[in-house]
Amino acid sequence: MFARKRKLLDIDRQDLIRLVTEMGRLAAQQITHTLDALAKRNMALAAQVIDRDAILDTFQANIGGKASDIIARHPAIAIAREVIPQYRLLTTLSASAILPKISANASSSSIVKIYRST
Repeated sequence: MFARKRKLLDIDRQDLIRLVTEMGRLAAQQITHTLDALAKRNMALAAQVIDRDAILDTFQANIGGKASDIIARHPAIAIAREVIPQYRLLTTLSASAILPKISANASSSSIVKIYRST
């Protein structure tokens, strides 16, 4: 019985890690595309960045739901210790997803300077 529960937990945890990793990859792409759009004053790319923000919002909701489901199915303290840091990573990544919205209000020259210094 315990081995079966542990296997189910491992599957859930791997699914959560996969979702967080994919969201991180998409968030990194969004940041790169945002900086490119600002540096090149590419309005079409900027519009794509804004449109893709909904995908990150969906990832955030899915990951939050998955983390809640894991905690509900596996209420042991040890499980919460594994899931909560991954959920915190999600919220950190999702905060970076608002960069396009913030950048739209920032001066493009200041963003371009940051982009070129990296």
